[in-house]
Amino acid sequence: MEKFAPLLEDKDEVITHSYVSDVHLPSGKVLALITLDNGKDHNRPNTLGPHTLLEFAGKLDELKERAKNKEIHAVAVTGKPYYLAAGADLSKVQEIKDRHVGRLIAELGHYALGKLDELGVPSFVFINGLALGGGLEIALNANYRTINTTAPAVALPEVFIGLIPGWGGAYLLPNLIGIKNSLKVILENPLKQNRMLKPEEVLELGIADAMFDSARFLEDSLSWADQVLGGMKVKRKHEPGAIEKTTMWSPAVSIARSMVQEKLGKVPLSPYSALDLINAAKSGTKEAAFKREDDAIEELIASDQFRASIYAFNLVQKHAKKPSGAPDKALAKPVNKVGVVGAGLMASQFALLFLRRLGVPGSDHRYLSRENRQGPRLHHRRARQAGRKGQALSGQPQPLCRKPLGFFGLRSI
Repeated sequence: MEKFAPLLEDKDEVITHSYVSDVHLPSGKVLALITLDNGKDHNRPNTLGPHTLLEFAGKLDELKERAKNKEIHAVAVTGKPYYLAAGADLSKVQEIKDRHVGRLIAELGHYALGKLDELGVPSFVFINGLALGGGLEIALNANYRTINTTAPAVALPEVFIGLIPGWGGAYLLPNLIGIKNSLKVILENPLKQNRMLKPEEVLELGIADAMFDSARFLEDSLSWADQVLGGMKVKRKHEPGAIEKTTMWSPAVSIARSMVQEKLGKVPLSPYSALDLINAAKSGTKEAAFKREDDAIEELIASDQFRASIYAFNLVQKHAKKPSGAPDKALAKPVNKVGVVGAGLMASQFALLFLRRLGVPGSDHRYLSRENRQGPRLHHRRARQAGRKGQALSGQPQPLCRKPLGFFGLRSI
């Protein structure tokens, strides 16, 4: 589409292709199965860039026409071994300077994934492996979902990197699993060092309707889909009703907002944007909700906070073993003390990063300014915990944690 032309200028995208095959079910019905595969080995997960999304949308348009002609009775999506999709392709996101381009990314995701609910026949997603961010939102836009018992990670981690679930997740998930559970997945888990969901949790929360063992995951998922097409009812115990939406929804969001403010202050944009979207999800149309997500992504993706988050994420996680532009290791010198000038969110992040990664002795933690409300409390709490366990925080450095540091959730460790 001409509208999305500005997104197609990147010729380096590793395209995740949509391969379609017809599956003849035991009932005699035909299910069109889309397999997402970028053609790479298991070291390169499927990602969802602009070319990928437009190809996916085109395949769904073709299948909608086939459904109209009674050639197929259902559509399902799954991924290559080990992966459904690892979410949006963020490889060039730091280069985005135009708010309009950021908005187009959100609109393209809604345009493509939203077609799963417009096929005229039931849609299924078989979560065969890792499903993060936009990968999980593929599943949320479908009508039914199954999950593999060996799927390594399922999550909506967008708040962790300064965004919000912007391809339907902020609306579809709360209306699928209720306000309490959706706050956990969209807000609480990302702020707990980007915690992932296990398959059993995905099933218990109601994100997936059924779970099957890895050995026969595809076969069992197809058989289950055939039963659904035959009239089997799918029960969703956490799906919110009118009472929850009118009496519990807004108070739960208010409590979550107070907790975020206590932990992070008022500076971070994405947690509060996510809370606003979740609160609004209790009413209104899906179209209006998707527009709100577009507005939020447009605001966040061009922000300094998001660019800083992506930089920190790439530095600490994505490029931790091979950091870009790092000096020769031969130039390294022992680090015994670290000073951080500043009292804001970034200063707190760097301070805690040094504390964790360098194992700087606790007695030398004088880099935290008096104005910083989070750092001292965090260190004192860690000191008390270590004291109860008989661990030293002075003298020989004691590494407290080997996990990477996220941009938010500085105290959620």
